[in-house]
Amino acid sequence: MCTAVVVGIVLTACAGGQGECTPDQCKEMMGEQAAPDAAPAAPRSELSDYEQSVVGPVLEDIRAGVRPFNDASVGICKGQGLECEHFLGTDVGELRPGEFMVRAELQVPAVGEDWSVNFATDCETTKVSGDSTTKTNSARDKDHSVSHRGAERGYRLSPLHKITSPGKYGAQKCTWTLTAPHPDGDKVYSGSWSVPGA
Repeated sequence: MCTAVVVGIVLTACAGGQGECTPDQCKEMMGEQAAPDAAPAAPRSELSDYEQSVVGPVLEDIRAGVRPFNDASVGICKGQGLECEHFLGTDVGELRPGEFMVRAELQVPAVGEDWSVNFATDCETTKVSGDSTTKTNSARDKDHSVSHRGAERGYRLSPLHKITSPGKYGAQKCTWTLTAPHPDGDKVYSGSWSVPGA
């Protein structure tokens, strides 16, 4: 049987002539656990109140990513200029005669670089000529770099797509998507419109 005596230093001996104890055996005899290899301290995941007050809003802004500036800033508007004359919505059905556009005004995080969005349309055009009906499909998409513009206004992409009703080349049914890539998952906004043939 091993015994251990602690007097400033650890003196160890095993009764019965069994030799000296190892340091771990001595610790076990004294009711102690062997010390594991030192592991690096885990990083803190929670912010202090002060840290939250300083960087919390920045983190929330980044996590929100590129998004609509307000409830009426991404979709279809009357007019085809920089400003939205009258916001119609996202899925607007058949448009009455006139000039329209798909546009976006976007809130972009104030920090970070390479923020962008992709705008895509997919249209089916039906042209009737006498007894003949022709259907064609067209899809387009384009990437747009965007940046922070401040608290008073967003980054404007206006117009993203011009629409004329009735359609010069026939009746048209279209869908659109605006996709904002984000590490936590892409943010996608979508809608549709149609116009009668001329």
